[in-house]
Amino acid sequence: MTAKHEFSAKFRDALTSSALRRVVPAAFDIILLLDRDGVVSDAEFLDESGMREWRARLQDRSWEETVTIESKPKIVDLLAAARKGAAPIWRQVNHTAGDGESIPVRYIALSLEKGHGGMIALGRDMRDTARMQQELVSAQQSIEREYIRLRHAETRYRALFQSSVEPLLLCDSVSLRIVDANPSVFRLLEMTAGQLVGRKLPSALDVADASKVGDLMAAVRHSGRPGSQAAVLTAPNGLAVDMSVSLIREGATGQFLIRLSQGAGADGLVNGRRRYGISEVLDVLPDGIVVTDRKGAVISANTGFLDLAQISSHDMAVGRPISRWLGRSDFDVNALLSNLMDHGVVRMFTSRITGELGVQEDVDISAARHTVGPETYLCFSIRSRGPQTRSDGADVLNDAKPVHEFTELVGRVPLKELVREATDIIEKRAIEAALEITGDNRASASELLGVSRQSLYAKLHRYGIGDLSGESNGKN
Repeated sequence: MTAKHEFSAKFRDALTSSALRRVVPAAFDIILLLDRDGVVSDAEFLDESGMREWRARLQDRSWEETVTIESKPKIVDLLAAARKGAAPIWRQVNHTAGDGESIPVRYIALSLEKGHGGMIALGRDMRDTARMQQELVSAQQSIEREYIRLRHAETRYRALFQSSVEPLLLCDSVSLRIVDANPSVFRLLEMTAGQLVGRKLPSALDVADASKVGDLMAAVRHSGRPGSQAAVLTAPNGLAVDMSVSLIREGATGQFLIRLSQGAGADGLVNGRRRYGISEVLDVLPDGIVVTDRKGAVISANTGFLDLAQISSHDMAVGRPISRWLGRSDFDVNALLSNLMDHGVVRMFTSRITGELGVQEDVDISAARHTVGPETYLCFSIRSRGPQTRSDGADVLNDAKPVHEFTELVGRVPLKELVREATDIIEKRAIEAALEITGDNRASASELLGVSRQSLYAKLHRYGIGDLSGESNGKN
């Protein structure tokens, strides 16, 4: 209200004293009678049951003293406006309560007739409104916390999705349109996000496989259980993949999470077409067949390798380095991979497989490097040498010199010389084995033996091993 309101004659006749006494309590919750100094001389409450103690705290006290410190200026403004006879203004103040809380009340103050000389304050209890406001604030804070939690969850999802080395697709379960894909998919398919996202998934598959993939998705959507299907993608160059499909439900519909696993290592390609049946043949071979990337991470492995490495499932091998099971040491596998990348083929490389349960098996390895587009794959054929080929340090010594020859020297030759001779025999055999494993690559042999290159050269001269001019000929 910005100005005084003048009632019409009819209203003035109707608003008698008795009528006002009924109207005012119905319109307001609290009525305070004040003197000119703002002291409460009397108080009336609509809800008597909840205000009895409060009446005692208000009676005969300054109105200003009954409110909290931040509300005192508002009381001063209300009293000043009432004394001047100005248009009444609404102010919300907080009364102090005995339990340390405050009671919000919205007041207007009016000056009474000159004969009375006092003022009247009419208030409305705002506790219900304040309670609803607090509930609204709490609900808003809860929504904001949930939004932050969801945003963090989405950030983690995006980080995992984008950084996954596995090609992953998200596809709408009804329209079959691709809604998202990670960078590994774009690299695998040699496509951009604009070329892939939004397209229907079967359009990226060979026509012969599209119906099979459609049937797979229908089965996964109906049962909710994951499934897989081999397929040949139309790009690039008829790439063979295995598609693993899972359903992520979102209300009545959902999305398919599709994982693409390259099948080139197991299935192979002929003129862009898959050679059906090759995978089954390789899987039943007793020799271990493994395909890795250029760094040695397993992409595919047959049952023979799983048996040698004592691995219970194919998924436990995929993505792990082959050095987890293969090699007498890290230098052993590094030498194998280095020779394979340099020369393209390695034959009859002697090494050892250590299974998950600790059982060791000596093996012969033949391997080849294969390049498809920008990707390089390493293919290994691993054959067990059988338990009879295993040897320990005593066997090496026995092969070099019969034990009885050493026993005959006891007493005639000092123990120190006997130990030195046995050490020389073992050292010479170890150097010869390292050179055989590394294809006479002395740099790799020194790493395999754990000695410096200069120390290896000195021992080669000492034992008369190999072509001593090999360094000048480029064998280093």
